[in-house]
Amino acid sequence: MVLFVFVGLFVARLRSRALGWAIVALAAVFLGFTQSKTAIAIMPLSFALAAVIERARAPAVAIALVVGGLALFNLFTVGTVVFEPVHRLVAAVLPDATFTGRTEIWE
Repeated sequence: MVLFVFVGLFVARLRSRALGWAIVALAAVFLGFTQSKTAIAIMPLSFALAAVIERARAPAVAIALVVGGLALFNLFTVGTVVFEPVHRLVAAVLPDATFTGRTEIWE
């Protein structure tokens, strides 16, 4: 649904403002009802990173922001399994880093 929010913004900017904002609104409502903590938390960060990249004057800065953002995202997701210090850091900030409660389903 976050992707549909971005698609809606794209449509609103290039084609039809009413249709684009309708897509954004419907996707946001659907996203809210899914209660997907990960997607809801990452969406504002994606908007902020996109805004900073859009305003970057040098292409090298934009590329560094994209690669750096992906590297940080991977470090704090997959890296928590690979690197114990990263796992401890994430566990200190977020006691339940799974975000989904999948283990409760199987209990």
